[in-house]
Amino acid sequence: MSQYTNGHAEIKVLFQGIDSLHHYYVILPKYIEALNKEVKIEVFAPALLEIPKEINLVLKRYGKLPSLTSLARSALLSQKVELLAKMIAKIEASKYHLVHLNEPFINSTKVLISDASKTPKILTFHDSNIINYHEKQITELKHVAGKTTAVVVPSTWLKNLFYEKVGLKPLVIPHCIDLAIFNPFIKRSWARSYLGISKIKKIVLWNGRLDPDKDPTTMIDTIELIAKEDKELVFVLNYRINYYDPNYTMKILKRLEKLKGVLKDRLKLIRNIPLHKLPILYRAADLYFTTSPLESFSLATAEAMACGLPVIVPKSSALPEVVGDAGLYCSVGDSREFAENILKVLSDEKLSKYLSYKSLNRIFHNFHPAKISKRYVDLYKTVLGCRGY
Repeated sequence: MSQYTNGHAEIKVLFQGIDSLHHYYVILPKYIEALNKEVKIEVFAPALLEIPKEINLVLKRYGKLPSLTSLARSALLSQKVELLAKMIAKIEASKYHLVHLNEPFINSTKVLISDASKTPKILTFHDSNIINYHEKQITELKHVAGKTTAVVVPSTWLKNLFYEKVGLKPLVIPHCIDLAIFNPFIKRSWARSYLGISKIKKIVLWNGRLDPDKDPTTMIDTIELIAKEDKELVFVLNYRINYYDPNYTMKILKRLEKLKGVLKDRLKLIRNIPLHKLPILYRAADLYFTTSPLESFSLATAEAMACGLPVIVPKSSALPEVVGDAGLYCSVGDSREFAENILKVLSDEKLSKYLSYKSLNRIFHNFHPAKISKRYVDLYKTVLGCRGY
């Protein structure tokens, strides 16, 4: 295996895909490879074997997808044949200079951190719900983090929370936004025509899971308030099901169906729009809002900003780090304040255009893939330098 020395030799990285963000964690490794020729990445995760054909088409500009290693299979063995899995993991890990982990609690992570090889490991931790972890989860997270050379989080808010809960101070590297997918270049008239929505009416977009962390109750309350004030505004909701609490989800869906009965064509409900069509949704809208009070970063908000939308968000968790001065803020759960701010932006064309410009500018300068991938490569080199490579 080639050794990394003074930036001239190849750095081989084994990169763990992440469940709900698997499309994102195909894109980031390819940007790292494309912009840093000394880095070669292989991605492992069973979920990555199921990437839709449409996403493959989006990614064709990169050439072939990252390799999927046999470690994915070894991870599936870890419960039934633990010793064999550990042996396979040790052999696999030894082929790489570094292992980049993204999910601390799954079997493949447990297998990898238990191997006795000297391959250094990095963990990027993403979960805002650490705020609600029980003692067993914290103990397990401490164990995993303690086995890694460095821990990374996407926001200062999560860094402080991680330190409070785990006792370790991670590095902050934000997520990047794929500007080849999310950008303002799709014509709004075409996007609306594609979705079958009026080209002249104003459109407000909400995008998220139907679970308490995203606070869809405040979203529905906000729409009800706005609908009383503005009889023309159209609302588009792209939602994902919360499988962990089906009773809560059913309650929210019943409220949405009732609201649909009142608003009729003014409310468009879309379930799980695929990645390659998300930019069409953003470009069709005049404004994006999220009611989610608990975000470690908020990719959806950043994607909307990259498509040139004014955004309105709660002033909580990591959202101010993403939005900065490019949006308006509301108190958590305050549907009246959300409604007032949405109507304020939509009724003021000058303000709307100003926030749109600020959104684009902020994403380009703070979350550009070239900038974020360089920070990860710098971290890789630092970690390898510390380990004598």
